[in-house]
Amino acid sequence: MLNNYKMIHSNATNKIKKIAYISTLKSVPWGGSEELWFQSAREALKKNIELGIFIYNWDDTPKQILELINKGAKVFKRRRKDTLISRLIVKFINQLIKKKPLSLNPYYDLITYNPDIIIITDGATYYTADDNDLSFMLLNYFKNKFIIICQGNSQSMFPSNRSKTIELFENSLKVLFVSEHNRQLAFHQLAYNLTKTSTIQNPVLLKDFNRIPFPKIDNCIHCAVIGRYSISEKGQDILISMMALEYWKNINIKLHLYGSGQDEDYLRKLINFYGVSEKVTIEGFFNDKNEIWHKCHCLLMCSHGEGTSLAMLEALVAGRVCVITKVGGSEEWIDDGITGFLVDAPTQQLFSDKLKELILRKNDLAQIASAAHEFALQRLDYSPGKTLLKSFI
Repeated sequence: MLNNYKMIHSNATNKIKKIAYISTLKSVPWGGSEELWFQSAREALKKNIELGIFIYNWDDTPKQILELINKGAKVFKRRRKDTLISRLIVKFINQLIKKKPLSLNPYYDLITYNPDIIIITDGATYYTADDNDLSFMLLNYFKNKFIIICQGNSQSMFPSNRSKTIELFENSLKVLFVSEHNRQLAFHQLAYNLTKTSTIQNPVLLKDFNRIPFPKIDNCIHCAVIGRYSISEKGQDILISMMALEYWKNINIKLHLYGSGQDEDYLRKLINFYGVSEKVTIEGFFNDKNEIWHKCHCLLMCSHGEGTSLAMLEALVAGRVCVITKVGGSEEWIDDGITGFLVDAPTQQLFSDKLKELILRKNDLAQIASAAHEFALQRLDYSPGKTLLKSFI
């Protein structure tokens, strides 16, 4: 197992007085990928460091942003979508002077704010590199003064321009990945060994880190499927279709899908389509994870790609058995057959075969869960926000 938690060495001094945090999250106002920079920003405010928060404009401001504002942070909002009029104006100016005016760059406020360092959070590895406005700003005004946190990667992700991406990453202060797997995958995707990379953990958002007593297994094994209802990422559709296989019709097992998202209606229809409503239920979003783990014995994740899943880490800490595809950091946290179960790829057959192993070892599940809990506690960074801040201050 890898235990490659590296401190980030930089030429930054202890004279950091002003930090800009940039979120590239565009699909929803807040997500798990935001927690690391948020925890870091909290710690920075304790040190009386001035903060600028650069986010997309939402109708409802997330409570975490409101907390930072109340503590003195300044927020800069940019449009998620350009209006027709604004696009026409930019097109007209481009045709007139053959160059987009700097003042029309949505990140122009970075220049006037003039931070000592910029922390950028990307939901996927190449968001910043593929954002022409942001990458232009960083390369032309903030070389070696920015850190990019890459929260996700998968085999299907590739940069739109490799040479430009390499140039951007090599002119950063550091590019951070939330798993060693994703770091190495980026090298493969770029066909280049990046020289300024390291790994960092995300915060585990639990009230405490005590093991939750393992539920008694009576007749039924209850499995939590936790994650955004987005089949292209999380693969819940594969698990639903799996439950329609002849083998699983005769096994007393139930899947509980926790989350929310754009594919909820499709998942409900898929459950009806396969006639597995007795096997699979849509539970919706639960704030209290303890409520989930008082009921469920296992976590199932058929993800196509991850960073390091927070749901997986929370399940391990709670002392539950994870059955999860080999994506992101899963192999760094789970020893197959000892602290959980790893599935080679997100396919119905492979996941079904691995879940059969779990059923055959039903009497060992409490022991596997205990081993998972102990390993997670040994490896966790309990204050990754502090770790991120200490890396450049």
